[in-house]
Amino acid sequence: IAHERAALDAEVARLRAAGVTDVASEHIEGRAWEAIVAVAAREGAQLIVVAAHSGECVQHEAASGIAKLLGSTAERIVRHAGVTVAVAADEPVPRDFCAGAAWIVGVELDPTSGPPFETAKRLAARAGGRVIAVHVARPEHVSDAALLAEVQRQLGADAAIEIRVIAGP
Repeated sequence: IAHERAALDAEVARLRAAGVTDVASEHIEGRAWEAIVAVAAREGAQLIVVAAHSGECVQHEAASGIAKLLGSTAERIVRHAGVTVAVAADEPVPRDFCAGAAWIVGVELDPTSGPPFETAKRLAARAGGRVIAVHVARPEHVSDAALLAEVQRQLGADAAIEIRVIAGP
């Protein structure tokens, strides 16, 4: 625990040295995913950012396909958070990361696409970025203008939103 607290203090110091002055830390003992979800709820967080996994593959048989990809902690946070969760890549994030960023949203022709699409629109508007909505269809349907029109209608997309229908299973 002392080692973990020292590492957390060092990370806070690194962030402050990099110019991030509004930094708070809290050391919580317990399951990581439960603690992160609880703190997010307590603080009224609208976004949680979490690393994919610690670099070790999930070895246990009970892990779902997505847990094997993201890691069990990230997978549980995504499943239980109730807010938007960004799973970060293993590369450093540039200081101007969100400025002008492209926000890619996978969309389906059902109501589940609405919340992630609206989140991407809000983030893009704040960061001066753009939204690209991607719908995957069978190859024979990719050039169907009616399908593109239906995706656009269901999303309520305007001319500023780029919609791509691509071929795939």
